[in-house]
Amino acid sequence: MQEWFDPRGKRRLLGQSLVQELYTVTEAAEAMRISPKRVRTLINKGELRHVQLSKRGMRIPKQAIIDYLAPSPFQQFFE
Repeated sequence: MQEWFDPRGKRRLLGQSLVQELYTVTEAAEAMRISPKRVRTLINKGELRHVQLSKRGMRIPKQAIIDYLAPSPFQQFFE
């Protein structure tokens, strides 16, 4: 079990399946083979999900990178 504290300071436990792997902007850029500036642009445009940790700190979930790189084959019907 993973332990964390919610915003009110209460201790919470998470099962391993709920804990996501998070990447920094630079790590995400390397994984996606694009520049960190492009990653920030995708985040600002709302095309890449992220977690805001502080005013300047953010992390990108692994699943957000996978979703961005492998869009649904049905996406063309919703545009």
